[in-house]
Amino acid sequence: MTNAGEQVSQGLTASVTYYIFQNFEERFSWMIRANVRTQKTRIDKIGNKLSTLNSSGKGSNTVRYYDGADPDDIWAVKSAGIDPSNGKELFYAKDGSYTYDFSYDDEVICGNTRPDVEGVIGSSLNWKGFSVSLNFRYQMGADVFNEALYSKVENISRSDLNKNQDKRALYERWQEEGDIVRFKNIASAETTPMSSRFVQEENVLTLESVYLGYEFYDGWIKKLGLSSLKFQVSMRDVFRASTIRSERGISYPFARSMEAGLSFNF
Repeated sequence: MTNAGEQVSQGLTASVTYYIFQNFEERFSWMIRANVRTQKTRIDKIGNKLSTLNSSGKGSNTVRYYDGADPDDIWAVKSAGIDPSNGKELFYAKDGSYTYDFSYDDEVICGNTRPDVEGVIGSSLNWKGFSVSLNFRYQMGADVFNEALYSKVENISRSDLNKNQDKRALYERWQEEGDIVRFKNIASAETTPMSSRFVQEENVLTLESVYLGYEFYDGWIKKLGLSSLKFQVSMRDVFRASTIRSERGISYPFARSMEAGLSFNF
């Protein structure tokens, strides 16, 4: 472990809450809330202290550490796509020329995993003991290296061919001259290197949580000797919509959880 260099982050966070209706006597309120966050980060004063880490990451990840660069930048060789004439991948050399020869020395910044903007939009409604709350999380402008395309369309192992191959391998790969497609020659057995061809912009909207509840204040609960009785149910990760298709929850499963509860006071 070493304390090397520094990281500078600058950004903006803004929040707003607005009550559309509020009446305490009728126990009725409806509120909406939203926040937005944006941030830029750079690292500095590292020099060549992490050169070994940068070198070892080539071919295994897209993270590099250089002075003036963002630690969330995606470093990869820039791809010009699949050549329709032969099904091979074309790359950009650092001088801007085309080449079939891949070299990690031609790595450039091909995206950034941090969203341009992100935040939460929510709303809460309370009416005579009934309450409901929704929270939507959004992010726009983030880039991701789509591992599903990299390892399940191309670079899939022979043992995995019959188990978990992405169906895009069947209808989006080059087969004959003139095909304008995203993936290499379907007959090619060559290992595909990490390039910008697998970097995609991801915009996401999720219903992060839903809460429903009802609270009894009087009536029949008084006969039970209770001053209040409340039923509640909530759910997390209700749905997720994304502009890209990738595997989710394979190596580290996500949890779509539901909870229910009952509380009372004497």
